[in-house]
Formats: sequence, C-alpha cells, structure tokens
Amino acid sequence: MANKPVTDKLKQRVAASKIEKYTPAQMSFWPEERRAIANELARSALFSCADVRKPRRHFKSEKLFVLGTGAVTYTGEELRSSDEDIFLALAHAARALSTDDMTVRISNAQLCKLTGKRQMQHYYTEIFRAIERLKGGVITVYSARLTKALACERAREEGAAPEVLAQLYADLEEFERREQLNLLSPEDKLSGMMMSLVDGDPIFSGATKVVDGIPQGNLSWEIKLNKRLTTLFAESYLTLVDFEARKNLSAGARRLQAYFGSHRQPNAVLAESLAKMLRLETSKKDTPRVIRRYLDELIEAGVLSHGEVVEGAGGKLVKVTRAGHAAQNDPPATQNDPPPEPA
Repeated sequence: MANKPVTDKLKQRVAASKIEKYTPAQMSFWPEERRAIANELARSALFSCADVRKPRRHFKSEKLFVLGTGAVTYTGEELRSSDEDIFLALAHAARALSTDDMTVRISNAQLCKLTGKRQMQHYYTEIFRAIERLKGGVITVYSARLTKALACERAREEGAAPEVLAQLYADLEEFERREQLNLLSPEDKLSGMMMSLVDGDPIFSGATKVVDGIPQGNLSWEIKLNKRLTTLFAESYLTLVDFEARKNLSAGARRLQAYFGSHRQPNAVLAESLAKMLRLETSKKDTPRVIRRYLDELIEAGVLSHGEVVEGAGGKLVKVTRAGHAAQNDPPATQNDPPPEPA
C-alpha cells in the first residue's frame, strides 16, 4: 500500500543498519586507486601548506580554521601536507582491519609506494619524522554527526531495546533530513572525539645505523591506529580522491583536491577562506593568483572540469565544477559548501 507508515519492526531494523553506518566495525573499504580522508579533516586547516623552509609551529589546544560546520582543535607540532600523505597511506593500509586490532605492519618502501615517492633515505627520514608528529599530536573533532554516532555506539553496547531503536531511527532520520538540506543549526549539540592519529607505541626494525637521531634504511613498522578512526571514517562522511592525480599535485592542490571532493557540487567560496584552510602565508593581493595556480593543476589533472577566481560581493570568489568522472565514481559527502561569507 502506497505511503504506508513505517512499522516499528522496520524502524528497528533500519536503526540497526544505521548503527553500522555511523559506527562501523572496521574502516570503510575503498579501491586501491583511491585515498580516503574524513570530511572534517578534509575541510580543516589541520594539514598546512606552509613554507617548508620555515620552522614548524607548536600548537596548544588551538582551534583550527574549518570551512563548514563543526570544529577541530590541535595540540602538537604543526602537521603539513607531507604528514597528511603518510597518514592517508596508513589509513589506506588499515582499511581492511577490524577495530579489534588496528595495527598496520608496513615498511618504509611500502609507504613510499603508497605515497608515490621514491624509495630513498630522504623519504624514509620524512616517514620517521611524520610518524613522530602523528603520534605526538592530539586532535579533537567536534561535529553534530558525532553526537549521533556516539548515540549509536551506546545503543550497540547496551543491547538497546526495540522501542529505543525505534526512537533512534526517528532521531537519525530527522538529523539526516536537516543535514541534507543544510539546516543544521547552533542548537544542534556537538560531540567530540579526542585522539592521536597514531595510537600506542610504534615499533620498527631493520635499521642499518642511526644518523642525527634518525634510523637509516628500509625500516619495518608496526603502527597502531586509533580505533576511533573507524567512526571518523564512516562511509557517508568520507572523501575519496584519485591517487594517480594526487601524487603529481603540489601540496596546495592536493589539499584542494580533497576539499572540493568532499562536496557534491561545491558552492562558490572566498579565496581568502581557502587560504586560511591551507594556511597559506600569502598577502591578500597574491592569494587569488596562488589559488588560480592550484585550480589550473586540478584542471590539468582531470580533478576539475572548470575553475575560476571572480569578483564577488565579499571579495574574490572561487567557483569550480568537479570533473564528471570524479563526481560519478566518488561517493559524495552529505553536506555542501556553506555559502560565501557576507562582506
């Protein structure tokens, strides 16, 4: 019968499936030719494009710029795009692992392959330093969707009664409806997850010698990732990017590839806002030129079919169109860009 109300039993079954959606038992699996990053991280300034010649900053519970809803704070040594490369490679290697054991067993040579780098000591040193930073830093991610994820987790752990599952279904349906329509508001309570991206105590073997505190050679690693990443990387809140395109892009273009890929149809966004997300150290006058250069890279790589920087009411606006194959093959995020900020 058309428009028949959803029965309580059906609500319970759907709620049970949504629990799996929000709190999966393992990382969402994605193809070998993709790399994945949680939307909240793709839209934040966690991984910067700062001048590599300058010393890294040290953060203390600092709120990072986020283009969109939610918030991200960070404590630790500044993370840059090269650290993001290593983190995405580790997440890629962990995507088939259960939360019972998120230990990645991998060599420096394999990490170089997963990041598109040559197998040489220069990059082995980068890997060692990146793992140090990923272990030593602490991020806290706040978002409304994590409120729902944690509610699902509690329901699973407590063996929720049928009536609780039915109510959970109603809550999640309403949340997802408002999220799809960009109707989330400040009244929507935020929940957070505090973690180091690399958990536990990484161990390695196979060093040939130690130079300036850095073990030399093709190390073999055992690196435990935080099991909470399975929630952060839940499929509906995941951005997938094409690895072949990514490995040939500059740091800024790699970050924008992920940002634009995290939206179905990216709205126009202020160039100045993108610069904050990238943590570019450019003048307001030079920012549009730098962004334009990144857009050209993305167009040439087939990530975007169109990109331009134009005059807008609030300043220089960046307008892009994702390439058709990317929009068809990559699962889109559930939320689009916020509209440009007012002048």
